[in-house]
Amino acid sequence: RRSIGGYAEGVITPHPRVAFTLGARVDDNEAFGQFVTGRAGASLRPFDATRLRATVGNAFREPSFTENYSSGFPVGNPGLEPERTTSWDVGVDQSLLSDRVRLSHTGFAQRFVNMIDYEPSAAACGFNYCNVAEATANGLETEMQARSEQKSTEQPERQPDQKLGPADEGGDGR
Repeated sequence: RRSIGGYAEGVITPHPRVAFTLGARVDDNEAFGQFVTGRAGASLRPFDATRLRATVGNAFREPSFTENYSSGFPVGNPGLEPERTTSWDVGVDQSLLSDRVRLSHTGFAQRFVNMIDYEPSAAACGFNYCNVAEATANGLETEMQARSEQKSTEQPERQPDQKLGPADEGGDGR
């Protein structure tokens, strides 16, 4: 299969606390035709330790050779259509305790059309890989990172006559 693509992305920062990202991609696939996809995002820092963010976009995925043409087990499906998806997410990132604790919370939703699914019994469409008409994936993600102490950028002082040991020179100290 021959596939040619190109993309462009731009970042606009109208203010140090505001950023917008826009991206577009064009793919020309000899088996499935032409697809135009894009993504847009925004980020806002209302306070030094707080970032609000959101993205929206769409995508496609062509079937792999295995999904189309495998034989034996599993059995590929030469009639598969490309998978298409539209997605969005919104979130907030918060730093606490002098950046020693970071919290992140994100909500997301994806809508799939012609999602490529594996069916072990091949009962759904006569093959092991089938297009599912529509599917969704929604959820929330929460993340927390914590450090026990603040990072130090200072290097330990060494006396001018102090010799480096093997461990200081990159050795293993043996």
